[in-house]
Amino acid sequence: MPTKQRTVRLSVLAAALMLATPAFADQVINTDLAVQGSACVGFDCSSSTQFGYDTIRLSENNLRIRFHDTSSSSAFPSADWELRANDTTNGGANYFGIVDIDSGTVPFRVQFGAPNDSVVISSSGAIGVGTRNPLADLHVTTADSPFIRLEQDSTGGWSPRSWDIAANETSFFVRDVQSGLNIPFRIRAGAPRNAMTIESNGYVGLGTGVPSAALHVFRSDGNASVLVEEAGEEGARDLLTLANNGPAGVLLEDTSTGAAWRLTTLDDDGLGLDATGNGSNEVVFHPNGEVTILGVLNQGSNRDNKEAIVPVDSSDILARLEGLEISEWSYIFDGSGARHVGPMAQDFHRVFGLGSSPTGISSIDSAGVALAAIQALVERNRNLESRVQELSERLDALGSTDHSLLCE
Repeated sequence: MPTKQRTVRLSVLAAALMLATPAFADQVINTDLAVQGSACVGFDCSSSTQFGYDTIRLSENNLRIRFHDTSSSSAFPSADWELRANDTTNGGANYFGIVDIDSGTVPFRVQFGAPNDSVVISSSGAIGVGTRNPLADLHVTTADSPFIRLEQDSTGGWSPRSWDIAANETSFFVRDVQSGLNIPFRIRAGAPRNAMTIESNGYVGLGTGVPSAALHVFRSDGNASVLVEEAGEEGARDLLTLANNGPAGVLLEDTSTGAAWRLTTLDDDGLGLDATGNGSNEVVFHPNGEVTILGVLNQGSNRDNKEAIVPVDSSDILARLEGLEISEWSYIFDGSGARHVGPMAQDFHRVFGLGSSPTGISSIDSAGVALAAIQALVERNRNLESRVQELSERLDALGSTDHSLLCE
């Protein structure tokens, strides 16, 4: 009996020593394992671990959970993945990440200290950034000017560039980060419906959702106007260019009456002004400076529009006109060789002092000089007729006297 009892005690002691001695060999469990408690894995786990609500806890200085896919057939996926908490190097980053082991990349990372609701996916699949209640496919919320940055770095060999798409209480805008945060595009809060529309054919509508031209500006509030303004250094410049492979024109239409005028370039490089529907140009501006009109030219001469009105001495006008040289000539820039008659503008200006320029003659001035000279000629002719009448009467009187003498 004593021997048997001692054997039992030694067996129990040996079993106790085996349980107390750390087991360094890997353990393989060839059946299902169910643990009705919490589990701690890692060098820093202890028998006094307080799990709280933790079901599984990893406790050591390098925390990883790796998914090692042992698929050997090329037809099956075999990529390995890892859940990683923090870098292993001194001074490394604090983060939680999903690691693509085979590619050596971290496609998903959550930095330590990220605020609440940094990324939320709702039950409908909507993604919230900064909000736990996303109301759109992508819903971004911050306290001031939420924005999305589109950044091209230099890894592809192209110059780096960054753009921000942002919005706040005043506007929606696109910001050029590298150009001093300039904002080349902005939509103010409260902009009206269809403020800008780009159709599938490329037509752009401003104020209309159905543009019928490459650029269609529409308003119904009396403000359908276009302003082209250059506020830089003083100088002449083209502010509007209309180019066409053929005659180019502008149509001016009164939709209340249907009346319309078209200003268009002509095949002979002239410029025509046409009241549409008449079949011809009422006014044509020729490249040689000539102007052809279909009707009558009426120049403004309303007394109510004039000042410093003084009478002229028609005799003086006629006298000065007699000294004005009249020539026949052709314009240098007129290739047709057409001939004209008239004075030189410099001579006309010197003799009469009329007009605002010594290199041009206003038709109203030349007509005025002609009318004054005609009046002077009429007066001179009247005086001559009176003189002729007087001489005729005297001759008649002399003839009667001579006849009487002959009869005696």
